[in-house]
This record gives sequence, C-alpha cells and structure tokens, in this order.
Amino acid sequence: MQEEELKSAAEKLRSGLISLGFSETKGGSLVKSGAASCVAQFFYNSGGNFAGICEELKERTEGFGAEAFSRYVVYEFVFVSCGDVYEDASDRVIMLRDLYNYLKKQGMVCDVIYYNAETGAYNNAGGGRVKSGELRTVLKNPSGVAANVPSAERTGGTFVPAYIIIGINAAIFITELLLRLRGQSDFIQEWGIQDNGKILSGEVHRLVTAMFLHADFAHISGNMLSLLYLARPMCRTHSPREFLTIYGISGLFGNILSFFFVDALSLGASGAVLGLGGGLIYKMFISPEKAYFKSTGNYISLALMVVYNLIYGLVMTGSGINNFAHFGGFAAGFAVTMLLEKMKRRNAG
Repeated sequence: MQEEELKSAAEKLRSGLISLGFSETKGGSLVKSGAASCVAQFFYNSGGNFAGICEELKERTEGFGAEAFSRYVVYEFVFVSCGDVYEDASDRVIMLRDLYNYLKKQGMVCDVIYYNAETGAYNNAGGGRVKSGELRTVLKNPSGVAANVPSAERTGGTFVPAYIIIGINAAIFITELLLRLRGQSDFIQEWGIQDNGKILSGEVHRLVTAMFLHADFAHISGNMLSLLYLARPMCRTHSPREFLTIYGISGLFGNILSFFFVDALSLGASGAVLGLGGGLIYKMFISPEKAYFKSTGNYISLALMVVYNLIYGLVMTGSGINNFAHFGGFAAGFAVTMLLEKMKRRNAG
C-alpha cells in the first residue's frame, strides 16, 4: 500500500474516535477525559518499519518514573501498516512488543497496537483486549462508527459552556451600553452590582449577579478573552457541568471573600475567570494526571498569564482591583478542580 492509502486508513480510525467524543490536541493526539481518561496516537508507515518512532517514544518517556503517569489515564498507540499482524517472529511485532514492555516498565497504562490497513485485522502487542472501549469499537468497524453515533455524542472537548457565559456577559453589557446612550438609568447595574450594604439588607443575589457585570469595554474584553483562552484546556478535560461548576463556585467564593474584606462597590467576572486559572495550575503541576493534562497541549503561557494577573493586582495598589475576589476565585478554582478529580477517581473504583 502507498503512504497516502495508509494515511487515509489512519485518518478513518481517528475520525471514528472523534465521533465517539475524542478531541484533537495541537500536537495531533486525540484525548477524551472521564473517570478513566484516554490519549490516542496514530502512526503509519508503508514499509512497516517503525523503529524510529519506537525509539522516539522511548526517549520521550525515559526517566519519567511511575509517578509521572496516572493509572486513570490509558495511552493507546496505534501503528497502521500492512502485512500479517499475527506473525510473532516478524521484526515489527517484536519491535512493538519491546516498546510495550518498555512503556509498561515506565509505569504507563497503555496498549501498543498493530493495525493492518488492508485486512482490518489488528494485534495488541501487550496481549489481551484493547483497554479503550471506543478504540475497540473503531478498530472493529472504522467505517461504520461515525454514522451510528448521535450528533450529541460527537462534541468531545466542546467549548459551548464558555461561549454561553461570554454570550450572557456580552448581552448584558450591550444592554447596559444602550441604556446609557439613551440617557436612561442603568437599572441592571444598580440591581446587580456587589453592594455590601444592600447585601446585608437581604439582596444576596448580588453575590452572583456581580460576576456578570462590567465597568467598561476594556474590563469585559479582558475578562472574556481570558475566559476563552482558559476554556481551551479546561473544557478538554472537564465535562460542561464540571466546567460551569468550577467557574460558578470560583466567582461566588471570590465575591463572598470580598464581601467580608472590601467595602467598595464591586463587579466583574475576574474571580470566576481566575478560578479557571486555579484549576489550570492544579492540573498542570499538582494533579496525579498532570502528564496526561500536559499531553493535551502546551499551556505554560496561560499559567504565566494567571500568575501575572495575581501579582499585578498586588503591585498596583490603589487601582481599584479587587484582590480578594481574584485570590478567592483562584483558590476556589484550585480546590474545586482537585475535589472533582478525587470524586472521579473514587467513582472509578
């Protein structure tokens, strides 16, 4: 088979996984989060000689140690070529079996699979069945998977929750702007801004509504752009409900903290947004699944952006920045993300 034909066969397998909820990372891997997350990578070679790829994979994981890999993350490496997948004496089978043994010794939960693009047969170098149920389904029927999956199940890694939040904030801001241009009273901000005196008199809704209000265009554009950037990694590794939970609790906790320590009027989504930043920091540097999280993309610039915003608020004294909302939201996001991960692990048994 020609290189293009093998590439087409590999893409068919990838499309099948995407239709079953996997999302593609910048590096080309496919990922799906859940109680047991999965990372899938595909390689193809017309000659069936994968020596270079095997050595590269070994070099990437050399010296990591078992603590770098979570037992709740499965890595699937699929090598697409042509030729007998059951010939135990063949060089390619020995090579892939050696790769599997090496990765297993490193502490990685994985499969190394050889797939024959001509016949559709496949062989798991480690023996036993393929760990990912979605990948097993695709390997058995790569052409028929996408057509049989409801469209609602094809949205792995969706950014929909972030778009909804941005849409709500934008709609409120535009409405406020129109009221001001017409010279009318901005009753939305008057009703929703965080005013501690009115909260004490019973208007506790302000602890929530304040996170959907913004002072000006620079305020809302900065917050919503940050939200969009942070949504990319957080939506890929969390369900929409988990994402909204992290965002909402972070914003609420930040506002509660500022209620106790800040007397001035307050508004803005920055506490909730920095809660996503707290979740990002936890997933990148603390989580037992940090190796999996980092495999979904390079987020170091986002982590630096989060730290910069926290430090900027401390340095710029007298600027009106609500540091209690910022740090409260960040701490809440960190804690909620950690708690959600622990709950998923416990439910996974």
